[in-house]
Amino acid sequence: MTVRIAILTIGLTLTGLFAGGMAVFSYAVMPALARTDDETLVTTMRRVNEAILNPLFLVIFLGGLILTAIAAWQYWGSGAAGWLITASAALSLIGIAITVAGHVPLNSALANTEQTFAAARQAFESRWLALNAIRSIALTASLATGVLGAALAAGGAR
Repeated sequence: MTVRIAILTIGLTLTGLFAGGMAVFSYAVMPALARTDDETLVTTMRRVNEAILNPLFLVIFLGGLILTAIAAWQYWGSGAAGWLITASAALSLIGIAITVAGHVPLNSALANTEQTFAAARQAFESRWLALNAIRSIALTASLATGVLGAALAAGGAR
């Protein structure tokens, strides 16, 4: 295995972990919390947002983008494989940008609000869900384009 294959493989693995971790909120966590009262949703999301700030999440959050961007540079000029790997890095960047520009402010507002639980939920839930759907699609597309690029690179297609 070459270094560039290892970098791409680890980058795509981290991208997959990030994509799956965010998508699970759309199809399991938030639908479960939607069935709860306002205090439960707000308190649970506050605790999730506190717990997720840890070194492992940081590696998953940034590692996929960093390694896939390095792989895009390494595979640049490799025809369709290089373009797909570059698209993978760009889509990963979109997922991170949505997190930083959308989710972080919503999570911070939820953590610091003095509103009632009902008002806090109203200001948070639908916006967070919409952004998460877009983020999950971008990250899943990042993984898919990266895997396709890796397959083309492995097959020698140009």
